[in-house]
Amino acid sequence: MEVSANDRPDPKKITDDLRSGEPQRIAAGLAALDRAERRRHFVELPAPDLDSLAAFGTNLPEQVLTHFISTWQHYPSLVPVPDPGEIRHTLIEAVLRHGGEQPIFQVSLGLRTDDSPADAVRDVMRYLHDRDLDPTESARAYHLIGHLLDGDTTHDAVVEGLTFMALFGGHTDLVDRLLPQLDTDEQARIREARQE
Repeated sequence: MEVSANDRPDPKKITDDLRSGEPQRIAAGLAALDRAERRRHFVELPAPDLDSLAAFGTNLPEQVLTHFISTWQHYPSLVPVPDPGEIRHTLIEAVLRHGGEQPIFQVSLGLRTDDSPADAVRDVMRYLHDRDLDPTESARAYHLIGHLLDGDTTHDAVVEGLTFMALFGGHTDLVDRLLPQLDTDEQARIREARQE
């Protein structure tokens, strides 16, 4: 089936919209990318910049964030092609900064179904360990990690990451909040790492 010129996304318009600094245009650009991805009408264009979402201030609609995440997770024609670590870090930053139950779940599901989920989660846990978290970001990290603890493919890597955090005294409040989600042996590993 041939795609008409009217159905094909306009890469210049989308790129201009995403770089405009105007919330309505950014939302329209991300929605156009989401439509293109769902219809399999791909054109090459740069990845949307996470900082562009700052144009919304504290009023970022969850749907806009969902489109941003979906583009980074699934759009195959981003140029230059971001490496897997850049994708993960961008998505983690997006949900730490902007939150939202659905976007956090969407990112956690992407990690749980990654080609190498344990390695992906180890990278995320190191990233979180090395990053300062304000109380709001810590709450969002808690929900993200909670979803990852629920996954068979990611649980053990999360426990390793939490043990590492405990060993180096990182994010003690976050680790404490997650302890009840661990089994007795896992909790003992955390306490041993803390030398309690």
